[in-house]
Amino acid sequence: MTGHEYTLELLHRNRLQCVEVLRMFCANYSLKDIKHVSVEEKMAMFFMMIGHNQRYVIIKRRFQHSKQTIHKFFYEVLEKMMFFAQDVIVPTSFNPNPNIPGHNRRLRRVFKGAVGALDDTLIHAVVPAKK
Repeated sequence: MTGHEYTLELLHRNRLQCVEVLRMFCANYSLKDIKHVSVEEKMAMFFMMIGHNQRYVIIKRRFQHSKQTIHKFFYEVLEKMMFFAQDVIVPTSFNPNPNIPGHNRRLRRVFKGAVGALDDTLIHAVVPAKK
């Protein structure tokens, strides 16, 4: 089974939703099909590498492309994903020095700069000295 055929098999499980998401990268982030590799196949290679921690040699066998081609497509999709992340991921605001009340004031220096320190939840824990 070629890489293209494998990609099509993946798409048939929930074709409409999958194609809509993958095609968004064509419209919004200028990811394009080339002569022998579709956007869907590029994305499938990328997601297999990052989602399953697959090495180039495994992707090479699965999709039947050279390591150089896979490397090129990986970084092409990664670049588009970085633009996607800038558009979608919005940092939340947080207070790096929360007003910790009463007897917990000493914890302020422990959690200084921590993002919300577990959303301002303090959990009392006692760890045995030998651990």
